[in-house]
Amino acid sequence: MKSLVALFAATALVSPAFAQNVVMQEMQKNHRGQAATLAGKPILLHTGRPITQADKQQVMASAARLYPIRLTGARGTAKPQSTVSTTPTVVTISPTQMYQNGYVNTEAYQPYFNAGLNEFLFMPGQSSYLDFQIITKANTTYVLTYKVNSITKNPQFTILPAFLYLNTIYGAQTFNGNVGNNEFVYAFISSIAGEAIVTIYSPNATWEFTSCEITAMPIN
Repeated sequence: MKSLVALFAATALVSPAFAQNVVMQEMQKNHRGQAATLAGKPILLHTGRPITQADKQQVMASAARLYPIRLTGARGTAKPQSTVSTTPTVVTISPTQMYQNGYVNTEAYQPYFNAGLNEFLFMPGQSSYLDFQIITKANTTYVLTYKVNSITKNPQFTILPAFLYLNTIYGAQTFNGNVGNNEFVYAFISSIAGEAIVTIYSPNATWEFTSCEITAMPIN
């Protein structure tokens, strides 16, 4: 990890008013359309170690088990849902590529962006955060695998679905991380096509965004 002094010295040369930066221009575009509806409770997994493929599959399976049953009629027989055995769609968001047209966009609030080092630095508190605006398809599981770097000891991270603002029952989840690299997985299922917004911030730590792998898998 680069030294904090060097990082702040570099970011001091980059104004937080980053309208001239192409990446930030794209991030600040408003692509919000119809809000996606959550099907089942979001799943969060943080193990304190690097996330494995098995961890991702575990989270995806857990989300699928919570997927609401489909009724064949008003009082018909309930039919459990299962994951389709198809190749998932996978994209990776990083400081050099903060959006994927037609799939995901991001918006950063009150960060320091270092163009030379391609880094986003976020301050402690709810006013400095990163939004992921995911263009969802109906009946699809979305698995977000985050990698972030905490500069602060004993960091906490909070992840919040914007569905909260749509009067759903799902709220913020906060977990304890480590100084240095942190990886965690967040999964949800969208029942309709629309836009899902997932927010990440730290209540107490200065942190850097490294990457987020987003996997989409349809449910039958």
